[in-house]
Amino acid sequence: MSFDAVRLSELRQWLSGCGDNYWCKGQRGKRGHRGCRGPVGPVGPVGAEGSVGPVGPVGATGFGLPGPIGPIGPVGGLGLIGPIGPVGPIGLVGPVGSVGSVGPAGPVGPVGVVGPVGPVGSGIASALFKFSSGNPVTTSTVLSPSVLAEVASIGDGISSENTLSGGGTIDITNGPADVAGVVAAPITVATISATFSTTTALIIAAGTTVTLQAQLYTSANNVFSAVGSPLTIATFTGPTTVLPGTFVQASAAVAIPIPANQRLLFVFSAITNSVTQVFSVTGYASGGISFTLP
Repeated sequence: MSFDAVRLSELRQWLSGCGDNYWCKGQRGKRGHRGCRGPVGPVGPVGAEGSVGPVGPVGATGFGLPGPIGPIGPVGGLGLIGPIGPVGPIGLVGPVGSVGSVGPAGPVGPVGVVGPVGPVGSGIASALFKFSSGNPVTTSTVLSPSVLAEVASIGDGISSENTLSGGGTIDITNGPADVAGVVAAPITVATISATFSTTTALIIAAGTTVTLQAQLYTSANNVFSAVGSPLTIATFTGPTTVLPGTFVQASAAVAIPIPANQRLLFVFSAITNSVTQVFSVTGYASGGISFTLP
């Protein structure tokens, strides 16, 4: 009998036993054999994160090597000024400073009392010869030897401003001719003195010098030549300003023979070490000589 015929027979029996009740349950059959385990299902979704557990106990102290020294921190702010300390001991005396420049000449002092009469001389006759400008005169420096110098010639209360030629002579042919005095007899000049009082300011830069000097000139006519050496009256060294009213003077012992009938000029001049600037010195000039007769 085929399988389908058996199943159909059982179905008929079941229907005949239940009549019209199609839901009639039959006896339970024997449990069948356990089937094979099915495959593992897919992994479920990740559950929510649990709460943080309590802090564990502190572990034992480790024995690791010290770490490297950290970088230097930033400089702190300026602290408050401390109290003034005690006065220290007196230091050693410092070296002596250099000598300062010569200050301006002071005012002329009062005339002194007349001295006692001197002893009788040895028989050598002597005398004085004086010169003065009367009015302010001007002498100027030169930039080079090829440039003619402007000098100031003075007599007895009279003066002139002359040009010193390239040969070092002064020609007063065009006047004033009376600025020169005449030596009536042969003399020997023993001393020469000169003074100068400025009337205008003279500004001198650093490293520059201006020297004021005087010298005797002689002639038998109107062309004069220098005799003896120049007398340095004053040297002004920059940086400085020579103010009006500055008074300077100088004198020196000399031995200058002058023949009879020679004319005398007392000449003021100025020289400088500057080759870029001309300086003019203006003021009242005066001078004098002492001389002996043969």
